[in-house]
Amino acid sequence: MRDRLGILIACVACTLSLSCASALQKNMESWMGSQESQLLAAWGAPDTRVSLTEGGTVYTWVDTWYQQNGQPANCRKTFTMDPRGVVVNWSYSNCPVRIWQRE
Repeated sequence: MRDRLGILIACVACTLSLSCASALQKNMESWMGSQESQLLAAWGAPDTRVSLTEGGTVYTWVDTWYQQNGQPANCRKTFTMDPRGVVVNWSYSNCPVRIWQRE
């Protein structure tokens, strides 16, 4: 019985994690095709800005969070603009559920 409860808890946790990751993906995806000015107005100043040699820009926002062991970790959310200033790509890494949306 205890094993079944453990499996059930693991399944629920996995499902919640996937749905939250999906929410982050939807949030990031919603910016595809948007203008650079719209993104910057909503997200504020990025932590880094890199100009691409082919024209375009990569913006990254970094949020620091603390793992259960107390060690800091960084959530990175990145958008790539084409030379016209339109969002053409996005990515994120190491983002826990609780900070998936920038405030």
